[in-house]
Amino acid sequence: MNETRKWKTGSGYRTKAEAQAAGTKALAEYNSTGIAFKVSEQSVADYFDYWMEHYVEQELAETTVNTYKKRIRLYIKPYIGSYKLKNVQGETLRNFLAKLHRTGMSRNTLTCIKGMLTSAFGYATVQAKFISVDPSYKLTLPNKRKDSEVGTRKENHIFVEEDMWNAIIERFPEGHPSHLALMLGYYCGLRLGEVYGLTWDCVDFENKTITINKQMQEPSGCGK
Repeated sequence: MNETRKWKTGSGYRTKAEAQAAGTKALAEYNSTGIAFKVSEQSVADYFDYWMEHYVEQELAETTVNTYKKRIRLYIKPYIGSYKLKNVQGETLRNFLAKLHRTGMSRNTLTCIKGMLTSAFGYATVQAKFISVDPSYKLTLPNKRKDSEVGTRKENHIFVEEDMWNAIIERFPEGHPSHLALMLGYYCGLRLGEVYGLTWDCVDFENKTITINKQMQEPSGCGK
């Protein structure tokens, strides 16, 4: 076995002190992990594309992959996508979650995004070795007690008057592909996903009952 050490060099430092500091840091990293880190210059947006391709799409379920893609597109890239990966700090991520919280985002969605950040930056640190310090370490959600001050986004409920319902059914009469779905939704109070999740084993013709035990989700992602 060849025990010869491999030398790593660097250049471009403005002063001798900067070069010595960089050398000390690199030596500490090597002594603690056995790996000399090469700091990544890629953006957070580009890194999340890499993470999706090399980890998420390989290891997680399709519904999770689609949800992650949607939340990266809607939230992560617009807010922190332009940052360089190496420049992201814990405070960067805390401020990001705080901004989302102030929009009235639900606790479940915030929790999901926090989990994505923890997983992605952990992967960048441990597996990919793009950064030496994980900025998501000990990342926490905004104080839940603030929820009542911020409020959460809620969709307005619309009551379908009889005249409106009759117009809808006239537009989608019996025999139309959407007729049965509309009837089940209106008279049984089912959500769209629950209607399209029904299968024949859910229907008991003898007792005239319908069992709701599954739902269909869009492949483009779930949740808001």
